[in-house]
Amino acid sequence: QYSQGCVNIFVISFVGETLRNWTKCQTVEGIPSVLIDNITDSGYVSYTRWKVHNDWVTGVKYVNDIQSVISSSNDEETALIIGRLPFFLNHIQNTCGTKSAQQRIKEMSDFGSMKSKRSPLAGTTPTKRLSCDESHFKAYKGVKTFDFCKERNVLVTGGLDRIIRLWNPYVPGWPTGLLRGHSAPIFFLCLEPEDNRIFSVSTDNTVMVWDVEDQTCLLTVIPKASHISGELAACHFSHELRALCMATDSLALLQIKYKEKQFDNSSVSHNESVLCCGYNRAFQQVVSCSEGSVIKTWEVKTGLPVMETIAAHGEAAVTCMTIDPSGRRLITGGRDGCLKKWNYINGRCVQTLRQEGDSTHEVSDCIYLEMNNNRYIISVGWDRRINIFPDLHEELGNIQYPQPHWMDDVNSGHKDDIQCAALCRPNLLATSSYDGEVIVWNLISGHILCHLNSKSIVPFDKQSAHRQGDDLSVSKVLFIQSRTDRKTTAASLVASGPAGCIHFWNIYGGGKLFAQFVGSSCKATITDLAISQEDTLLCAADQLGYINIWHILEYAGHGLEPNPPLVLHNWRAHGCTVTRDSSVELVSERHLLLTSSLDGRVRLWSQQGEYIGTFGQNEPWDISDKNSW
Repeated sequence: QYSQGCVNIFVISFVGETLRNWTKCQTVEGIPSVLIDNITDSGYVSYTRWKVHNDWVTGVKYVNDIQSVISSSNDEETALIIGRLPFFLNHIQNTCGTKSAQQRIKEMSDFGSMKSKRSPLAGTTPTKRLSCDESHFKAYKGVKTFDFCKERNVLVTGGLDRIIRLWNPYVPGWPTGLLRGHSAPIFFLCLEPEDNRIFSVSTDNTVMVWDVEDQTCLLTVIPKASHISGELAACHFSHELRALCMATDSLALLQIKYKEKQFDNSSVSHNESVLCCGYNRAFQQVVSCSEGSVIKTWEVKTGLPVMETIAAHGEAAVTCMTIDPSGRRLITGGRDGCLKKWNYINGRCVQTLRQEGDSTHEVSDCIYLEMNNNRYIISVGWDRRINIFPDLHEELGNIQYPQPHWMDDVNSGHKDDIQCAALCRPNLLATSSYDGEVIVWNLISGHILCHLNSKSIVPFDKQSAHRQGDDLSVSKVLFIQSRTDRKTTAASLVASGPAGCIHFWNIYGGGKLFAQFVGSSCKATITDLAISQEDTLLCAADQLGYINIWHILEYAGHGLEPNPPLVLHNWRAHGCTVTRDSSVELVSERHLLLTSSLDGRVRLWSQQGEYIGTFGQNEPWDISDKNSW
């Protein structure tokens, strides 16, 4: 029927039930097959068939945005036709999800009965649509491939004459632009609305990228450069990866590297290096802390400042921070060895927490814990101990000291300065130190669950190891919370370093390394990690300011993993080191990424690497309007 120039439209109201029934049909060459004459027997399938083209149908696509079917052929007079979906099919499609099952079954049964009275589909003489229901686009030698974008209101076609035509879909009389450059017939076209680009592939495996607005060619990739050979079988453009997939006698992936956006480097968030930052979900605000002991809060929706606290820890730098689940308490740690609790709303310090005696060891990380209806603040740092402070009634000016240290902490704990800590509900704590050791603790008993000796692992990338020298430090550890019930099969802890690698550990049975891979495209030291709330994305920042995002949904989830996970995005966020202590954070509910750096800038990005702005810049942004980014 494609050879007759017909377009058949099927609407299935009960997809699951229909497909299950079809799998029971007679097999043809081992594949269950249903005759087109019998396709409506169940009453769950409605159809219509139109005589549309005068030649083979080369492509067909349903576009929900305009409730129409677009089809193409090699016939010049009927090269491309946009036809509205018949009313009864449109009605069924739009209402089948809102009506009760009984109503839907009755309607479809009635409709199926009506169809069954007609002659079989394969034997019917196809009719033509009314002229008012179709738009005809004529093109020399017809159309082989096309794409449509409702957002940009652009239709693009290509075919045997090697010319790409741009159309206004509501003005079929003539094209709005002609793009010439291919020396072979056009095989594939894709519109990329975000960057207003057209990706075209010709049968000689040449790829071209065009600017829709300027109607100019931006990039040409010839087969000699891409090393793609063989007959082209299929193409697909992934908007998520911004990559073109081409299938010949092998499968190729061409990922477009976009030029880095020029930032306004005159804007800074702090006058000193930013050492940590975080996101307060309750208030939808960003908190940043600096070397100069300054704490600032910002509106994430606009980038505008909200409040500033100076001399937060006297003259000592603020090195780490965390926020309680209510969002009403901010806890900061400093180089003065103290933790401070702040009223988030008015910026007033309500309590100071410090180590026993005259110790002023730097606090490198702090976390807030709720366990068994009790609340605690945990800090780690250069004293090499785990300090646990009960979050009790606040008395202004009162200084609170930690609980006695665990015996395992004193006897078998860290032998070097601790860099970070991470929680895993309901009762696990992980800590890492400069000597490469990661220890997992039971929070209830205070006993050690396992020692993970990253320093004993021989890096598989010797070049990376050589660049890192003797750096054994593990700067960040994170738990993959959703995997904790898979004790024997899944890696549930991620650690950055040593030697610039990222490690996935199974923490049970003494601990076992399930995967390791180089965490920086430049083989630089990883300074921070973050995982999305759904545990699907892993983000890493390195010493050179680059960000990498991987897809880790099932990575190392079922045993050892020899290969690295899929890289989704990579870009340079800062001109120098992205700082640690929650200084890269995925804001999952808004699909955003927060970064801070020693250059004094706190920046906001989309998870695809789109630059939104620097907190403190002159012009505010509107987070919901991309044109303001």
